[in-house]
Amino acid sequence: WTTIATRWKGGFRGPSSSQQYIENMAWTQVQACGVVALLCSAWNLFGDLYFLDFYAAHMDEEDQFGSVRAVSQPGNLFRFDDGGSSFGLVLAQAGGWMYPLWACATTLPLYKGLRGAGFWSSVAPCAVLAYGLCVVGGALHSAFSFLTVLPNAYHHPASEECEQMTESSTIFQFLQTTQTTIVRHLIVGCLPGYIACNVASAWIFFVVFTKSHQIKFPKWFNLFNPFVTMAWVAILSSLLPDPWAFYIFGSLGTWGVLILNLGLSYFLWDSQDNLFPVPTENTCSGSDNISYGSVSKK
Repeated sequence: WTTIATRWKGGFRGPSSSQQYIENMAWTQVQACGVVALLCSAWNLFGDLYFLDFYAAHMDEEDQFGSVRAVSQPGNLFRFDDGGSSFGLVLAQAGGWMYPLWACATTLPLYKGLRGAGFWSSVAPCAVLAYGLCVVGGALHSAFSFLTVLPNAYHHPASEECEQMTESSTIFQFLQTTQTTIVRHLIVGCLPGYIACNVASAWIFFVVFTKSHQIKFPKWFNLFNPFVTMAWVAILSSLLPDPWAFYIFGSLGTWGVLILNLGLSYFLWDSQDNLFPVPTENTCSGSDNISYGSVSKK
């Protein structure tokens, strides 16, 4: 007990120990955001590829965008012979849940690097980006699963009665109209988020280019900006054959945020500043600070 009490006073509560604790927490916070962002990116990429593969197998653009194919095709990445795995569909849809977490893991380190330039160059663009990510995630991943319902019901009828109904041209036309209407509503639902993400990306690009002397990022950090990622992904997609170009370009949103996360981790990995304030020990209170030499004996 004497040893524990001695270490409590001299080691655990000493200034050097507190300072080391703060530094370790700062490094851990940045690292945690990078790891969380990477996991969210992987989950989101799985959802993108699942829905894109389902689209290629069950839908086309001959009549209208998102219309149902008359005859389904096998998927290139996943099997949809029996309508697709319900677990895979739910896992892809559930990716929309983690967008608030992904937004925090992205914008907190971003704010950390930009905060030297002031409110309108740090908090404001980060808030717009976080809003855009949350809206896009909820509208696309949480809602896109509804687009799989009608094609599955048409291509994989649950009973003989349903199969007989699918042979009617009237039913097929009804499905086409319904499906394309759902697609239009989905696009309108994610439009505010899409605009917000683009505005935030342009805003961040401008801040980094004009105020690099006030922030923690050099000008070439803009190579990790989603706008630049959109450009090289579009070029890469134009060089690849289908269907791989379709999958690469269709996952454009994931690539943009993923590359931004990698850039943030690269530049801020060794930073010793805190994302959040860490409480420190108050070494100026209690009996530890009594100067016994100043007490005179009367």
